[in-house]
Amino acid sequence: MAGSTGSFGAGGLDFWVLKLDKDGDIVWQKAYGGEEDEDARKVAVDDEGNIVIVGLERFPFSKKSDVWVLKLDKDGDIVWQKACRGKGNNEANCLAIDGEGNIVVAGSTETFGAGKRDVWVLKLDKDGDIVWQKAYGGKNNDEAHSVAIDEDRNIIVAGSTGSFGAGGLDFWVLKLDENGNIVWQKAYGGKKNDEAHSVAIDEDRNIVVAGSTETFGAGKSDVWVLKLNEYGDALWQRTYGGEGDDFAEDVTVDDDGNIVVVGSTETFSAGDYPAAMVLCLGPDGEVYSSLKRFTVTSTNTFPIVTKAYSSFTPAKVSYARLELLNTWKTTTDTKATVTVLAPPQ
Repeated sequence: MAGSTGSFGAGGLDFWVLKLDKDGDIVWQKAYGGEEDEDARKVAVDDEGNIVIVGLERFPFSKKSDVWVLKLDKDGDIVWQKACRGKGNNEANCLAIDGEGNIVVAGSTETFGAGKRDVWVLKLDKDGDIVWQKAYGGKNNDEAHSVAIDEDRNIIVAGSTGSFGAGGLDFWVLKLDENGNIVWQKAYGGKKNDEAHSVAIDEDRNIVVAGSTETFGAGKSDVWVLKLNEYGDALWQRTYGGEGDDFAEDVTVDDDGNIVVVGSTETFSAGDYPAAMVLCLGPDGEVYSSLKRFTVTSTNTFPIVTKAYSSFTPAKVSYARLELLNTWKTTTDTKATVTVLAPPQ
């Protein structure tokens, strides 16, 4: 589990990484950083149990940010750290690790590219050396929010574009080869703002993209899920939500093509604040069960779903508050776990 803390560490905000056991008990917790503010955005675990975190270094006086990548061993000791800097603001929002331990980091850059802000993708080897880095975009703002790697080492990047598409912001999905060359790139959306927040790849190389839409659906903002084939053609698209604001923040796909989307909902919240929402979907987007009523905490973190679930039959859900973490760990009776941690591979 990774985030930021102002309570521990060297000063300001620091990366905060916690390792939990299967019952949610803390194995270890450590803070990493310096005098500047460091904000962890994403965490992943490689095949050897090493932990990789990406995020930002913020410099308060210059209001500038740069990418920071940190690799830890299974005990939380630093293997290496890498700062990726430029003249403008540069941010890392996501990462993926391939079978050889190479790390693909994606986010945005104001240093490189054609516009004010462009998608920035970097590939690092397992030792933290940059293999390549490339910017993608047009004259307006473009940003990557999620990245995945398929079995052929192609890289799928999902985010938002103001340069291409029908208007406002649109879903933007790019397929890159392992060297960062564009295989294809496509925008999806309508006249209003539509933003992709997460991407996953199924066993048939289909691509599932989840995010939010203001163009389609029943409310101001609804969950929007698209399933694409490996060439970027839409197989289906569906919206989920109601009159309130509903957002998708993460998506995963199991070996049978079933889809789990997690995010937040105002429509189905029982109180005055948004609730976390879990949508369990079939391969064609049909709803198997909708698990709601998980409080979104003030940390502004969202749950992700591990690969541990086994089925999508309606499940009784138990949940427990971890006061120290100010977050939720939720386990269903199908062995599904909804939490903010990255599971070991």
